[in-house]
Amino acid sequence: MILNQPEITSAYTLCGIWALWLLRRGLPDATPRMRAAARGLALTTGFWVLWCTVSWGSFGASLPGINLVPPGRAAQSVGFGSAMLLAVALGRAPRSGRVAALVPAGLCVAITIVGLLDLQEILPALSTTAVVVACAIVAALVWLLTVSPRALPVALACVVLAYPVVHINPVLFGLGDMRDSNAAQLADGLGDEARAHGEFIAADSPATSALLVANGAPMLTGWQISGPNEAQWHKLDPTGKYEGAWNRGASYLTILFEQERTPEPVVAALFADVIRCRCTRASCRSR
Repeated sequence: MILNQPEITSAYTLCGIWALWLLRRGLPDATPRMRAAARGLALTTGFWVLWCTVSWGSFGASLPGINLVPPGRAAQSVGFGSAMLLAVALGRAPRSGRVAALVPAGLCVAITIVGLLDLQEILPALSTTAVVVACAIVAALVWLLTVSPRALPVALACVVLAYPVVHINPVLFGLGDMRDSNAAQLADGLGDEARAHGEFIAADSPATSALLVANGAPMLTGWQISGPNEAQWHKLDPTGKYEGAWNRGASYLTILFEQERTPEPVVAALFADVIRCRCTRASCRSR
């Protein structure tokens, strides 16, 4: 999960600090609806930031609904609220002096430095040069938009921010090799064969499952999106011994086929979103 680049780059939480600095001047003259929007976004975003950064202990575990959100998952998306709050703030912000604009620029750079230095411990390939360049870009954009939150600076910021988006989250048209390659044609044939015999296909890797699902094959493995089908899981785990592993929300599901004889399938949660079932072909087929 840590090495998933779209998740790392999806949330610009530092926008919240910048937005609060802008709102100190823009909010008093705003309409009641604008004030309500800004305060609502600020409160909800602030709450989730605290949820991600501070241990709530037993009190947090007792909050209904909130206790179902792992702090790590909340941290990946809390920046969206910050970005929306910044959009509201920039829409109301008056022009700032060039010297005064150095304050939010400095704050955002400080947050960026802390975040990137922490990220370097996880991604050693992230060079110090890249950190310096990123901080310089953050400082320039924050300063420019604070001084003049108007069309041209906004357009420049959009162009700069489009660069990492294009390189990390490419836009794909159609299914490409998932449908037209030799492997895809083989998957299509396997799907037809399985349907003809009333059978399901199990794969030992998410990539293979994705190829088969893209070609409409009936699958036992793949992507468990909206929680488990308990009746079907109990066919593999009649006693509920492994319910803690499979009774979860969105997860990748794979099957590892073993050669030795085992009396029953063994289900384990390898990571927060990966479920693996170990079994022999015979034991899985019997269920």
